[in-house]
Amino acid sequence: MRSICWNLEALTTRDNKGETPIGIARRSGACAEIIGLLSLTPEARLLGYKEMPPLYASVGHWSDQMVGWFSSRSWADCHKFINENDDELVREVLKFNNSALLLNIAMQSQVYTESLVFLALRMIHRNPLSLIATNFQGHTMLEFAESTQFNACREI
Repeated sequence: MRSICWNLEALTTRDNKGETPIGIARRSGACAEIIGLLSLTPEARLLGYKEMPPLYASVGHWSDQMVGWFSSRSWADCHKFINENDDELVREVLKFNNSALLLNIAMQSQVYTESLVFLALRMIHRNPLSLIATNFQGHTMLEFAESTQFNACREI
């Protein structure tokens, strides 16, 4: 997506076989979202970096949004996202990056509150496997719950 926004010429370049990125994507069986993104008109490409992620990389975009809400302790925004979006998108966002959002909420939230617990329970309900998914260090959320660093996680 960054190439689309910042390097528009890259879309018209050709490889040693004379194929453009859209031709390569079509031939290799890329998903509809990638083909759609590569097929954008020059005007649509002017959407810019802030407008494109929700349309073409919604899972990563909403995951980043939730991390921001965790940092600012905007639990209401997290609940609103869960309420207003379809279950499939919410599940994919919660599964993104090996369920890192559940760990992130524990790291950002050292104080136990009812809203925090309710949010964590809603997240676990939507993606129960988040409790046993491992992070980049090979630890699960249940293992992190035993750590003294994550008081809110233990409470939850």
